[in-house]
Amino acid sequence: MRWRPALWPAAVAYAVAFTTQAAERDRHRKPVHVVGSTSDGLSRIEAPFAVTGDPVNIESGLHELLERLLFPLLLGHGLRDEPREPRRTYGAEPEDDRPARARSDARLTHQTDRSAQVAVVLGRIPGVANAQVIWEGSARPARDGAPLGTTAPVHHMIDTLRQAARIQIAEQMFDGDGPISMVADAAWSKAGWWIPADTAEHAIRQAHDFLNGHPQVDVLWAGHRGLYPEPTWVRTQVLQVNERGAGDVPGLRVLNGESLLAMRLSDIAVIRRVEPAPTAIAGSALGKNEDSSRYDSAYVIDPTAEQAWRLVGHNIHQIAHHHPKALRALDHLAAKCRERLWTLPTEQGQDVTVTLWLRLSDTEVACDDDACQARTTYLTDNGSGDDGRLASGPLPDFARGNSGFGYFTFTTHPHDDGTWVTSKDPAACTLMCTALALHGGLMRVDWMDFSAAGAVSIGHAFWDVRDYQATEIRRSVITSGPDGITEANTGAPGFAWPPLPPEVAAELEQKTRPRQAF
Repeated sequence: MRWRPALWPAAVAYAVAFTTQAAERDRHRKPVHVVGSTSDGLSRIEAPFAVTGDPVNIESGLHELLERLLFPLLLGHGLRDEPREPRRTYGAEPEDDRPARARSDARLTHQTDRSAQVAVVLGRIPGVANAQVIWEGSARPARDGAPLGTTAPVHHMIDTLRQAARIQIAEQMFDGDGPISMVADAAWSKAGWWIPADTAEHAIRQAHDFLNGHPQVDVLWAGHRGLYPEPTWVRTQVLQVNERGAGDVPGLRVLNGESLLAMRLSDIAVIRRVEPAPTAIAGSALGKNEDSSRYDSAYVIDPTAEQAWRLVGHNIHQIAHHHPKALRALDHLAAKCRERLWTLPTEQGQDVTVTLWLRLSDTEVACDDDACQARTTYLTDNGSGDDGRLASGPLPDFARGNSGFGYFTFTTHPHDDGTWVTSKDPAACTLMCTALALHGGLMRVDWMDFSAAGAVSIGHAFWDVRDYQATEIRRSVITSGPDGITEANTGAPGFAWPPLPPEVAAELEQKTRPRQAF
């Protein structure tokens, strides 16, 4: 039959109305039979409101849309295979208290109907080359705004395995919870299976959402660049999601025994969770299920060196308890990120302001085990020794239960001997950069640069710090020189600035307010 676009609004409205009635008026008979009277009613409508075309064709099109697609997706059954429900039978007695069947109880008896719905969800509709893939869910561009490398299958074996796995898992989700559960997110949360999307924007979003708790997983892997004769299962623990791994290709950094491995997503067919998804680790950049509403504000912090040291120590001690086997590997990744954050301000100019937004949370773990090396190293020093170690102690109050980013700022500039001095305790500034590497957050660097002959530059740059990585997401530079003024902007164009503490915002507004002339 010929599918008329004008039928879709009517069909959707019809399906939604009856689906709502099925849920809200469970003792009423479902009036799906009125579809057969549609043409009679339409034929009686006169101009100027009359429908165009044959009303019988409209009735047939509406019937097919409801029977083959919309009712099965919304109710779990079509018009003809509606499950028998005694309470909804015409003439049922009020005392008939047998419960109506829920949508999840209804089953399609015809495998062809299930296969057709799976094909729609997976975008594999015959004759439609570019059908939308509902299964993959939402996409997320790279944090720096630049195009991502490919996550498409490295060769035909990975492609075949991915397609077969998606069909198998989609059918499993359909049988368990109905058509509405046929999405990749539900497959991971309920069944523990993930088939990386063939498009990078979808695959990166899924990787960040699914693997942010260091889960232990089995990976069906084809080897680096598909070098294995056939894919093989490898048990690993996910440490890091890399949007731009080796060769600028999205991938994972995993722990296999005592070895660190880099796996490109394009080399992976399937990932299967070994254990239930662990509870996110508060205060760990990689292990945090971020509640975006929690970070829509900020508050000023001005920690001493000892307080900054305690932010670091309690975070590492928590990681040691939650992920003892991955502690060395995670400490290595955090150290590399910390060193990068230390050097970023010195690479920009001569007069630099550094601002940190930290995702702080309560990372204190009760522990009195003398055999706990992390406790001995980070939580038991009283600061009285000759080794220069700072005193340990409880987590600072500003890291407990506060909503919003912890906001810390300082200025720095170089001296003639090559050293950089800071406006605040240099030990505190250094340790807060370490805390940022561990907790995650944002760094902004503002600078003035006088190094070029006859030119002055001012600029700022933002880095997003998470998963023990610092990714530049925005940079703006204005240069005044012999050739005039030039402006250069790079990075994500839709980048939203992080919130400012109320007192900082008020001070900034006061400085930028025009002065009244006398």
